[in-house]
Amino acid sequence: MMALSETAQAFRFPPPSQVRSFLNLPGSFEYLLTGGSSRRRLPDDLLGGAGAKAKNVILLLIDGWGWKKAFDVGLPLVARISREGSTLIRQIDSGFPTTTAAMLPSLYTGQPPAAHGYVEWRHYEDSLGAMINILPWRLESDHGQRESLVRRGVDPTTILREGTFFRELKDEGVTGGIGISTYVTDDPAALAQRFRPDAVQVPFSLLDQRLLRDGSLARLKDLGVEIHTRSIFLQGLLLMERPPERLAQAGPMLARVRRRIAQAGATPLSAALAFVLSRPEVDVAVLGVAALAQLEEILAVLTRPLPEMDWAACALDDTRVLTPSLW
Repeated sequence: MMALSETAQAFRFPPPSQVRSFLNLPGSFEYLLTGGSSRRRLPDDLLGGAGAKAKNVILLLIDGWGWKKAFDVGLPLVARISREGSTLIRQIDSGFPTTTAAMLPSLYTGQPPAAHGYVEWRHYEDSLGAMINILPWRLESDHGQRESLVRRGVDPTTILREGTFFRELKDEGVTGGIGISTYVTDDPAALAQRFRPDAVQVPFSLLDQRLLRDGSLARLKDLGVEIHTRSIFLQGLLLMERPPERLAQAGPMLARVRRRIAQAGATPLSAALAFVLSRPEVDVAVLGVAALAQLEEILAVLTRPLPEMDWAACALDDTRVLTPSLW
């Protein structure tokens, strides 16, 4: 029989560390934010030393990137981060099993796979008598769909652990609210029903009224969720005199909208702001500016009476035009 040491040497890679582990992130965040945690956490040298504290923690998760990329200073992101003298770049291991489907529920619940039970993309759920795909939250047979279990009336709290790590932090007073940012195709209302956040950020604009038309905004309000809207200028498309060449097909559509706005005695900027602010479902509108002059122009518009017009007539239906990631 091969000796244990010989068996270990036969493996090219050692098993994932239980100390320098992705599974110890929840405990590390709790420790940094509160000064203590009953969960396992990363060693002090990975957290900036003994007694390290943080007012805020931002986790940027890039799935499948690979730890070697974190040391590649040829990448602009890594080069910029590396220039900061206080930056620590350290390697940690995935937990086991080393799958996205096991690790993300661990981050969400604050529990290892041995506790939450999700170790692969496909999971047999006794209560449904069927295979489900855990991250897209759908029956395995619902190919290409997301959140189909919610649409089928399955209450997530009957399958997923009701308490979550993020909810625990809120209960401890560490954070005032829990929010998620979504796209239209994510079915924001279904996500809100599943995760029960305090706020949801969605793309919504004079040109992109899909979430209003399909009733998603109304469903979010029925769930008691605060609605934050972004992309109210659709990445500046509404404000452009002429769209870029790659969106040439949008030219006639945008021209019609701009004519309607002009006939109402308004500008594209004032119309875009007025539409979003006129919707009772919207609690917060997130604006992006590239210069102080743009911010001053927006504030000046908001000091004047905003226009009223046929907002529905300004909506576009072309998914490619309404989805900046497809530009």
